[in-house]
Amino acid sequence: MAANWFHRFFNPHCPHCRSEVECQTCDTLRILLENERAEKERLLHLVLPSKEPPTRQLEPSELKPIVRHKTWRMQAAELEAQSRKELEIMRKHDLEHKETEVSDVMDELEKEAGIK
Repeated sequence: MAANWFHRFFNPHCPHCRSEVECQTCDTLRILLENERAEKERLLHLVLPSKEPPTRQLEPSELKPIVRHKTWRMQAAELEAQSRKELEIMRKHDLEHKETEVSDVMDELEKEAGIK
């Protein structure tokens, strides 16, 4: 066994050793195995649905910029601006509501006084 190892080590391209390694039966079996694997793979692709989702092209209008991490100052500024807008809307609503209340109270007082 050691002599065989030395022979292969010192003569790696020996035609006698190469014919031992590459026999015709092994090549035939290797080719048959590759054919069977290819056929099996083809049948699996026919039977099982593709796991890849269908791809679609995005319109440039559908693309949105990637939102990066917001710092605390940026987030605080956005929240303050949103609060200011909400407060302004509430004030407008309250003013309109108060004006209608005042006019309703005035109408009632005028009716009681008999002015109208």
